[in-house]
Amino acid sequence: TNLQCNQVVLDQIQEILTARPVRRRDELKDTRVRATVPDLVTGGQPLKVTFDLESELGGDEPPRKAMAVTVRSATGRTKGKVLARMEPTVRRGHGVVSFADLPPGTHTVVVEGAEQGRTVRPVTSTTVVWPTSPR
Repeated sequence: TNLQCNQVVLDQIQEILTARPVRRRDELKDTRVRATVPDLVTGGQPLKVTFDLESELGGDEPPRKAMAVTVRSATGRTKGKVLARMEPTVRRGHGVVSFADLPPGTHTVVVEGAEQGRTVRPVTSTTVVWPTSPR
């Protein structure tokens, strides 16, 4: 990460230049995600994504957040095209989603907050859907 992209650093610089306290933006991201995405699935098999939420603020209770899991094409003419998106139910900080019938190829999976003003640090992973051979 570049320093000019770090909101905490920008807040500190603004505070020094203006000699006034600045509301810190570091609290905007208060939830971490641990996601499990398979590296490879064969065509016809569903892509199962699981994730767990952890609070960066501490505490015993997992955060209650609306989450979204998006699968995009990572290569070719359709690079960046959204292939599927789901907003799974999150129970006790754990979520599971399964995508069926994804086309063969390399895909990017993003697990992120689904709400405006997202306070979840997104996780991105890459997976390959291997084509099945015709019989």
